[in-house]
Amino acid sequence: MKKKHPAAAAADLIQTGFLHYKVFWDLREHFRAESLEMFSLTQKAHACMHSCLLATALSPRKTWCYGAEDYMGKMRTLALSASKGAWGPQVSKRMLDKYRVALHLLLLDPRCWFWRA
Repeated sequence: MKKKHPAAAAADLIQTGFLHYKVFWDLREHFRAESLEMFSLTQKAHACMHSCLLATALSPRKTWCYGAEDYMGKMRTLALSASKGAWGPQVSKRMLDKYRVALHLLLLDPRCWFWRA
């Protein structure tokens, strides 16, 4: 397979991402017309598309996990804040709602991805 120029590969990823979500949306609308709620778009799909749109600036070959990374610790803190006054599934829903808002705010400003710049 011939190696693509990074800009061409990024453009291809963006085009493929939009095509994927267009098909996903069409499937969703098709089943909705039959009163079946299937293929719901999630926060993960939204974040994935933002990642595709940033493909010209971000490269998986140039990222790393750093020693101070503490994703699970952050999730524990988030769960604690979401559990006050809630029970069972409500905690998960509150966690996802808070996480979705945080990702939205993060993805509004792509400069925040370049914390060493």
